[in-house]
Amino acid sequence: MKLSNFPHAIATAQQKLLNLGKDLTIVRNQLLLEENSIDQAIAFSSDFKNDSQRKTAKAQMLQESALYQSLTQNLAGLTDKYNRVDINLQLVKNNFTVAKLEMRERIAKMETLVA
Repeated sequence: MKLSNFPHAIATAQQKLLNLGKDLTIVRNQLLLEENSIDQAIAFSSDFKNDSQRKTAKAQMLQESALYQSLTQNLAGLTDKYNRVDINLQLVKNNFTVAKLEMRERIAKMETLVA
């Protein structure tokens, strides 16, 4: 890759990371809404007499919630994708640094030949 192409590649990876970060925030908020909905249903139910029963009911309701399970899987997939894009971004940045150092080395060698 040419030295001049690296800034664009870095910016592209950063934009992907930003978009994935936004998607992660949305899914996390949706998970919280689902969890709060279940908490609310448990809080207003007279079926549960103590915290232990409420915690057990919450765990069971979360496990049975198709939406919660789907969001959890979506979150895991997005987190994995975010991490892969972040690794790619670091790789592009590192390659850019190496390319700059190699260019400086070539310039230094040419200067010593001229001098």
